[in-house]
Amino acid sequence: MKNTLLKALLFLLSLILSILYNPATHADSLVGEIEFTNCKVSDITGKYKVKAECATLSVPENYEDTDGKRIDLHIARFKAKNDKDRTDATTLLAGGPGQAAIETFAPFIRMLKDINNNQDIYLIDQRGTGKSNQMQCDFEDAGLEDAMEFDPVIAKKFTQKCLENLPGDARFYTTSVAMKDLDVVRSSLGLEQWNLYGGSYGTRTAQHYLKQYPNHVRTVILDAVVPVGKPLGPEIALEGQRALDAMLARCADDTDCNTAFPNLTQEVTTLISDLKESPRTVQIENIASGKLEDFNFSASTLTGGVRLALYSPRSLAILPTLLHEAAANDHYGPLARQSINMTRSMVNAMSIGMSNSVMCTEDAPQFASIKLDQAEVERSFMGADFLKGLEIACSIWPKGPIDDGFHDPIISDKPILLLSGDKDPITPPSYAEQTMQQMTNSKHIVIPGQGHIQMHVGCMPKILAKFIDEASFENIDITCMEKVKPDPFFIDFNGPTP
Repeated sequence: MKNTLLKALLFLLSLILSILYNPATHADSLVGEIEFTNCKVSDITGKYKVKAECATLSVPENYEDTDGKRIDLHIARFKAKNDKDRTDATTLLAGGPGQAAIETFAPFIRMLKDINNNQDIYLIDQRGTGKSNQMQCDFEDAGLEDAMEFDPVIAKKFTQKCLENLPGDARFYTTSVAMKDLDVVRSSLGLEQWNLYGGSYGTRTAQHYLKQYPNHVRTVILDAVVPVGKPLGPEIALEGQRALDAMLARCADDTDCNTAFPNLTQEVTTLISDLKESPRTVQIENIASGKLEDFNFSASTLTGGVRLALYSPRSLAILPTLLHEAAANDHYGPLARQSINMTRSMVNAMSIGMSNSVMCTEDAPQFASIKLDQAEVERSFMGADFLKGLEIACSIWPKGPIDDGFHDPIISDKPILLLSGDKDPITPPSYAEQTMQQMTNSKHIVIPGQGHIQMHVGCMPKILAKFIDEASFENIDITCMEKVKPDPFFIDFNGPTP
């Protein structure tokens, strides 16, 4: 009896060890050459979790040195509900540059169930983001306040320190290298084609993949379009001002908003001017620790918060109340809290090292070609500090590989759907119109009153699913989007009027 029990225990131990040390027995599914295990993935906060299958794929950091350092790409798979053999799948490309696809899109997977019915959805953290050798800079030593203020000395010091402490060679985290990764993933999965969705900077990656690997693309969705020939950076302040002016004009035309805030335009101008002269010390709660902290609320902090609030109709809706309370009643706390928390969330979601590698290689060399009225830039609520800070960073940052013809227009007959919000503060509808000039099989949908990114707005998920299923615009019906309206303005902290 004892021998039987001992043998049983030894067998059980050997089984456990074989599971622990043999990756093949760990795999819950095999797609092409890639083994996936069941997992949960989450948004940047870690609070919103969703079931998936996860895997990693090793690729060279430098494709010219295949015997050198390798990095792991982190992949999440959401298996199609309808189990059909397909030679294509859908992948979602994140924005930024610097956002991780898994953290960015995990909260939207349930919303995209119509796509996921017939399509495997893959989220792949682009190299340098998320869990794919994240190229993040440490803001703890510099402090969030330093990061939000423009100071040439601090900017140079922070950039140099960031560069010295990154886990990879900053040269090899550009779009051109990342799209090689995406095609390696496709091939390793045994797929013939991708259905590409790209949001914001992700529209650049999608366009570049289409340019480099046209035969490996079935459909493309470009949401908040960045034209390949236009550098990000120089026009950000002007587009931000356009969006702010549109918000102020909408408030003036809205009876309730105008009654509550009849002098809002002047109040905003005065508020920015006053904060430039004399920043305020405010006490706000740290959303991470829950502790109250004193914070230096300056014009730079304000303009950063206003710019981010303009991205979404929901955050924009409360902006008049926040601005009025600070300007008219010297009540800075709510405005400071929103500005600082939104900025913290953005900083946490972005891999600044990867972002610098992209923008300093692909955008900064083009800045001189963009002719702007500098006086108009200086008059904007953002001013020229953002661009100055980027130019300083790029004077230090090494340049990486960029494919020939990177900035040339896309010429394609693939089915391409372009999406814009007409109040987008950074990628206006005109960018999409410029992009689609030589796309002979394209359609542009503009959503009134909306800001940046449309994939989750109204019935758009069903429209996207229909487009991907049929690879055609023929049966696309957008009348369901006519119900979509921007959120009404808050006229006080209790919300909009009934």
